[in-house]
Amino acid sequence: MLMSPETERVQSERTPRDGPWIPDVTRRRRPPQRLPRSQSDVYLTTRSDFRGQFARCRRLVYSAQGEVQIHGMGHAVSRAINLALRVQAECGPLELWTQTSTVTLEEQRSMGCLDDVDVFDQELESQSRQISAIHIRLYRPK
Repeated sequence: MLMSPETERVQSERTPRDGPWIPDVTRRRRPPQRLPRSQSDVYLTTRSDFRGQFARCRRLVYSAQGEVQIHGMGHAVSRAINLALRVQAECGPLELWTQTSTVTLEEQRSMGCLDDVDVFDQELESQSRQISAIHIRLYRPK
């Protein structure tokens, strides 16, 4: 059974011989809400290619706009800081403006048992969790 990258399937640790069967749990993570996107926005993830994002930021700084906004959430916060400092060191005198925030993520968990037809009897349960985020604006001083 193929799963989308946003869906994670967790098999319970108990087997039918250990006692009552605990059904499979499927977690579906919803993507976070993003700020309105402009040409100067760069969203980082842990899977982003660092060299490609660095080249894009450098191109945006040298463009007519002269600024770039870097956004990172969760584990990508340190990558966003590292990228901003590297762009600042490479591109000369740039001003930094930093803002941190907390983002609420929604997860849906469905619990049920697979039957012969591979149809999932679902009981939906929603969870929310909070992660940190950073927004860095690099711009040329006037």
